[in-house]
Amino acid sequence: MPRGAARAVAVLVCGLCLAGAAARGGGLYWTDFWGKTLWRADLDGSNVSKIRTARESTYPHSLTIDPARGWMYWTSELTGRIWRARLDGSGVELFLVTPDRPRGICVDTVRGYLYWVEPIAGAVARTPIEPAPTREVVVGALVFPVAIAVDPHEGRIYWVDRGTDLVQRARLDGTAVETVVANAQALTSGVALDLVNRRLYWADERPNTVYRANLDGSDPHTVLRSDSINAVGMAIDTLNGRLYWTNHAFPFQAVQRADLDGTNVETVMPNLRDPQGIAIDSATAKVYWVDASWEIIQRADLDGTNAEDLLSHSRVGWGHALDLRGGRMYWFEIDARDVWRIRGANLDGSDTRDVVPIASGFTTFMAIDSAGGRLYWTSSSYFSGSIFRVNMDGSGVEMLADSDQDSPRGIALDAANQRMYWANDHYGYHASLLVANLDGAQPKVIGDVIVYCQSESLAIDRRLGLLFRCLWRENRAVIQRVRLATLEFTDVVTSDSERYVAVDPVHEMIYWGARDGIRRATYDGAMQELVVPDVRTDGALAIDPRDPGDFDANAVVGLEDFAEFQTCFTGTMGPAIASACMFFDAPPADHDLDLEDFAAFWGAWVGRR
Repeated sequence: MPRGAARAVAVLVCGLCLAGAAARGGGLYWTDFWGKTLWRADLDGSNVSKIRTARESTYPHSLTIDPARGWMYWTSELTGRIWRARLDGSGVELFLVTPDRPRGICVDTVRGYLYWVEPIAGAVARTPIEPAPTREVVVGALVFPVAIAVDPHEGRIYWVDRGTDLVQRARLDGTAVETVVANAQALTSGVALDLVNRRLYWADERPNTVYRANLDGSDPHTVLRSDSINAVGMAIDTLNGRLYWTNHAFPFQAVQRADLDGTNVETVMPNLRDPQGIAIDSATAKVYWVDASWEIIQRADLDGTNAEDLLSHSRVGWGHALDLRGGRMYWFEIDARDVWRIRGANLDGSDTRDVVPIASGFTTFMAIDSAGGRLYWTSSSYFSGSIFRVNMDGSGVEMLADSDQDSPRGIALDAANQRMYWANDHYGYHASLLVANLDGAQPKVIGDVIVYCQSESLAIDRRLGLLFRCLWRENRAVIQRVRLATLEFTDVVTSDSERYVAVDPVHEMIYWGARDGIRRATYDGAMQELVVPDVRTDGALAIDPRDPGDFDANAVVGLEDFAEFQTCFTGTMGPAIASACMFFDAPPADHDLDLEDFAAFWGAWVGRR
């Protein structure tokens, strides 16, 4: 719909007639740290929805690839599952659930079958790749099989049984089982086939040795022995005649390679943590491997260059905050290597972006100065910590406070008065409340230092000059109200579970996470009620309390809000901040400002005035 002054006048008349039109309400946001999710509900607890889910881990262990069909497969020994994804890591899907803890996986690319071993069941199993996976045990009565390889051309499978110190083989259907290598050592862990030269390789964890023999077991001999090598996964690069392995020997964890006779050992990818499964795609000159401790799958060129993560995971951190003016939310996210970052998205979870790719330290809580365009956060360990801020675009990271004795926790901003409040833990036993300028200058302690107490989150109603903080005191959880003008401290809620508190300044309510869900009460702790039952809130809460007229989110619908609406409605707002105008797009949102949106705004503006 075209915008202009004539339209604004016409809609003003309509708006006066529809002043009672329904208004858009706010929302309640919370973090489920262990569930790795961000959630939202209406302020009355209705319409609960998941708006952000971090990438779940599949706990990879063993690995194989099917280049012809474009898939990689891996076992999750921890969960008893087999997963697959495209070779670039996309399209992750659960392939098969097994009754055991599968290890050692390989693919018969000719016939389209997947094989693996089940140590607890003492079995070799397989499934067709298409049309649907169906587990079939082909070899049973084993003791503790740990690794497997397939020769699709001769139609045989080879496996290592650590329980009997044997390397054995059978036909693909499990018949004609025979021992290839007896006394293969008690800690044999890996097996690989050189199908060009018709040789078998296997590795033993003690005495850190790699052996080879002909495929029938004849001519066995040592090709590599070193105290710094413990090969747990093995693969052959047939085109270039190289043996690759994952080295699990501490502190040399790496992907390594050598010529097939064991000479010219090279480290391809150093500084791994728990390397396990490995696979080679000779046609594309790529090596794939699992770092099980980080729970990731990686690949690189055969010489180790161009390394990339194909499969990783993340979890949502404790803290998050809302930029109501910009219509964005921000949260902490931790990747597979325990690297923290701050990410942002629209309030519905769309348009996710990194703000600070690597946030310093163990980040806990955050707060936003919407007018100043800055995001603040605390970073703390048990005995020390810092306070940082950054521009919304991720530039200009500043450290505002730093301590080697105190851990800053909750943080709240009074941007109008240029003040920043935060809670400190002193060695986990003393709790204090501090205030400073927004740039960290002139810090001072306000109120008494509480002994044998821990601080958690803060929330502020700057219009009424009230600050709320969560404390752990004498094994009890307390929400404390602070009148900032007089520094009067009052306990308003006491129970056994609160750690995170948020303020709804429009309706003068506090919300907090409890054992049975999310609860709320008035500012004096009265009228307590369970709003969102049976949800886990082991992370921060945030409130969008606005009526549809409160554009600047100061809990007061005033002339400045009317001016902002007029700017949006007449189309004079620039494209850089045009998305902020969608705040006035009353539900059901149609991504346009029309008569209904003006009516909703006018009803709220007149009503609040």
